[in-house]
Amino acid sequence: MEKIKLRTKFDYRTMKYCNMYLLTYKRKSYIMYIFLILLALGASVYFAFFNNPANYLMAGLFVLVSVYVGYQALSVEKALDKHLVSFFYNRPIVEQIIEIDEDKITITASSRPNEPQVYDWSFVSEIHEIPQYYMLFVGKNTPVIIDRSIDALIEGSFEDLARLIKEKAETKPYKVVDKNIIKKPITYVHKYIEPKQNIDEAEVFTDEAIDDETKEDAEVVEVVEEEIVEEEKNEEK
Repeated sequence: MEKIKLRTKFDYRTMKYCNMYLLTYKRKSYIMYIFLILLALGASVYFAFFNNPANYLMAGLFVLVSVYVGYQALSVEKALDKHLVSFFYNRPIVEQIIEIDEDKITITASSRPNEPQVYDWSFVSEIHEIPQYYMLFVGKNTPVIIDRSIDALIEGSFEDLARLIKEKAETKPYKVVDKNIIKKPITYVHKYIEPKQNIDEAEVFTDEAIDDETKEDAEVVEVVEEEIVEEEKNEEK
């Protein structure tokens, strides 16, 4: 099979789809929301059994808590949109050139064209698929994001890529979500910003291969998710 070469731009579209997937299907944050809602409703029912005005007040408060948590659960996409707009303010779009063959995956970041990262397929621990992207997880939480849009293809074919993914998925956890995971249409328009060296890059590294320079770089996918989680914690306080 010939080498497959693609370009993934880490723009608003890529970041929204991949973060929504991570938050909803990979991290399964909805389980936490369901647990909190059930806990609050359970507490509300408990206090309602006591024939006491103070307990009725507590029951009402827990009902409000469950409503608030439900609102937070339904507002994940809205919160993500807010953070992405902030994230891309005065920040250029970066990209990765990804070359894939039977043996390895080579990733070349736009800000470090002379420092490609090469991974054997054995480093890929999980493969996830949505209609717009493949996500090959290197290590626990770091995805190599492969854009499946026709404009992303440089060499090879998507048919060969699909066959290779299916072949490699036979020995790895493989999850397919065959539906659109976002509800709001993407209307964000990027402004042109002059690219800079050493900007935040969504590069991927194995746990053993992370050097000091990499530790200082913010990973785009996780930065946005961490900001959302932090804001939700602050709101709950």
